[in-house]
Amino acid sequence: RFRLARRGFLELPLPRSACRAVRACPRHSHRRVAPAHAAIMPGAMVGALEIQCPLDPEALSSDVKRGMLSSCFPIEPFRRCPRVVRFMLPSTWMKIQDKTHLCLVAGIFALSAMCVHMVILPIVAAVHGRLTGDPIIRAVVAGLFVFCCAPYTYGVIGQYDERLLVKQKQVTKEKENLTRAYDDLLSDMEGLLQKSAESALGLAERSFESKRRDFQRFLERARQRYPTVYTGTKTSTDELLAQFRRFCGNWLRVFEECSIEPGVHPMRVANPEELERCTTVVQVADLCLERLRGTEVRFISIRRDRDAQMLRRRRTELRRLTTGGAARHVALAAPALQSSTSGLSHSSNDDFNTTSGGLSMSAPAREQQGARSASLSWIRCGRNSCFRLRASATPSGFPRHLGLGFCQVALLSPEHSRLVFGFAFGSLLTAIQVFISFERLEDGGFLGLGSIASLIEISLSLLCVAVILIRFEDIDSVQQLEREVKELSKQNEEVEKARDKMNEFWGEAQNLTELWLYRTVPRLDLYKEIHGHLEDASQDDLLTQIAGANGNLEDLDAHLGSLEAWRKDGTLPLEGKKKFGKAINQLCQEQEFCEILAKLEDVTTKQMSCFMALPPASPSA
Repeated sequence: RFRLARRGFLELPLPRSACRAVRACPRHSHRRVAPAHAAIMPGAMVGALEIQCPLDPEALSSDVKRGMLSSCFPIEPFRRCPRVVRFMLPSTWMKIQDKTHLCLVAGIFALSAMCVHMVILPIVAAVHGRLTGDPIIRAVVAGLFVFCCAPYTYGVIGQYDERLLVKQKQVTKEKENLTRAYDDLLSDMEGLLQKSAESALGLAERSFESKRRDFQRFLERARQRYPTVYTGTKTSTDELLAQFRRFCGNWLRVFEECSIEPGVHPMRVANPEELERCTTVVQVADLCLERLRGTEVRFISIRRDRDAQMLRRRRTELRRLTTGGAARHVALAAPALQSSTSGLSHSSNDDFNTTSGGLSMSAPAREQQGARSASLSWIRCGRNSCFRLRASATPSGFPRHLGLGFCQVALLSPEHSRLVFGFAFGSLLTAIQVFISFERLEDGGFLGLGSIASLIEISLSLLCVAVILIRFEDIDSVQQLEREVKELSKQNEEVEKARDKMNEFWGEAQNLTELWLYRTVPRLDLYKEIHGHLEDASQDDLLTQIAGANGNLEDLDAHLGSLEAWRKDGTLPLEGKKKFGKAINQLCQEQEFCEILAKLEDVTTKQMSCFMALPPASPSA
């Protein structure tokens, strides 16, 4: 039956002769102590081994006395009951582990009897018109008392079994594993976000936005200049409209690649059918300007900001879940209470020991528990309290501080709130029952068996609720841990889904980096150089230059192949992509428009041999 504790004194039921023998030991005794008469001290060895630490007879004597007083637990009060009765009772009611457990079991029986005797039977009598007056009020108050206290009391009894310590260890370990997994998920997501910030995605996005603004300036200039400068015949004017519409359509097709899914959801500003419905250069320019002003290429930065905000929110949520006790301690230590308090007690495994199949606590844990129980950290008396209910700045709103004028009560959780109000209803019920009893005595009657039973039921129930409230921070620890584990599990699932979405988005963006840097951005640079020359072209050269530019640009696009080949995981080698991007960038350095078109034709016909084997681009691309 010996259980060695890692810290503190382990209480064992010992006979008086053993107590006298141990107290008679010298202060620095190294005698052998028989297993049947051994008291385990920190560092001591059991059985045939020598005790390795000096004994303190005074401290040992007091601990042994306490052990003798608690040697009656655990007890089995229903052991002699018929098998049918024992079968109907929960297993946690069959073996009483300590005094608190005994009070709770007695209280739940009293609450059950009260529910039948003072709630159900009076209501049935009132329905048949055989009961009026004070008993009805008593039945209502008793019903509120039972409703507030019975569910939580029944749940608390469920944790008082021999597996409580094991369960607490398992729940604590599960919480630690979930917390570690949660932190690892957030670290992976932060690393992914950091890599995206250091990549060329931001550069590509800024280039898209810059080229969009440049094309808007060209459209504004063309809208004002072309109708006034170019005054040719009707045929020439229609030809200029067709070429201008064609040039805008070519630029918009390149701009469609500025999307996270260019092949499925391109950045489409205007459809070819909408451009065809425009009958003048001004209408074409106005349509494109209106659409481009409402289109910003910021899908990378917006997603990065949103993910960073989500990670900050998740980090805050993780701190709230892992420091629930500390948060409650800070909330209880607010200026409104001005007292040293402690949060929900998550007792460490070292503070619990087992003896005789039951539960006991080590000496330091007992001292801490006694200090908490004696101080009742959630209640404080004082005249500076005002009548109000103030919630804490936490997501759940708990603890909430309730001012009653003469005292302040910290409602730690919804369960604690129901118990506090239930205790108030129980006190009111006691006053009502005492009033009814005294009224009956004043009328010359006597207290019957029912009145005495009611007083006993109310007293036991109030005692049960008082014990729960005094030790609420201790006996609620396992249930609080289970609630935190459930919430952590739910948060982990949500974070895993968010991480999968982040991996999908940023993985897709990384695959498109080479497409944007070596295909899309160089062509937009080329368009910028070309429409820069077209802005100032003379009336004689405008139509010829814009028609030549359209032909060469369309021929270049026809040789590029499909978008899938330009992806990072595509079939086109990286060297070929870099070679194309470098050729277009060198072409943009030319000063004369005719030289740009000549070298563009040379690039299309001579330097794009590696693109000839690629599948052609789809119409949407």
